[in-house]
Amino acid sequence: MGEESVITSERRFRRATMADWPTMQKIYEHARKLMASNGNPTQWGDKFPREEVVRDDVESQRTVLLVDTVDGKERVLAQFALCPGVDPTYVNIDGAWLDDDPYVTIHRIASSDGIDKLDIEFPGPPSRSTVSISLISDSRAPPRGRRYR
Repeated sequence: MGEESVITSERRFRRATMADWPTMQKIYEHARKLMASNGNPTQWGDKFPREEVVRDDVESQRTVLLVDTVDGKERVLAQFALCPGVDPTYVNIDGAWLDDDPYVTIHRIASSDGIDKLDIEFPGPPSRSTVSISLISDSRAPPRGRRYR
């Protein structure tokens, strides 16, 4: 009978470093393949996210990793870029924002192979108790993000 792995710590967030680069590249490769196999071959294609963008995210300390520890070894469960401030992508939208409050955008989110769903909750602003993110490995999942009309 095989030995069972033991998770020895809670999930936690940490900033990525360039030492994480090989793991991050594998996770993005997995995400591109998963998206393509789920009927979404063009959103990330075979080149997104671009290496220079990911490197800049890491060097600018925007890349956040969700990690835990199994059998004494850290593993990366998910990764994303946390981008504070006005995002040029969302300056012009079809609709209108509900408010002009400052915001943070999450880009380039991906999960490790074998992670089908992660629900992540962050402490929210005073008007809300938490901000929730569901990472679902299914291209048909509804988009989530900043609310607009």
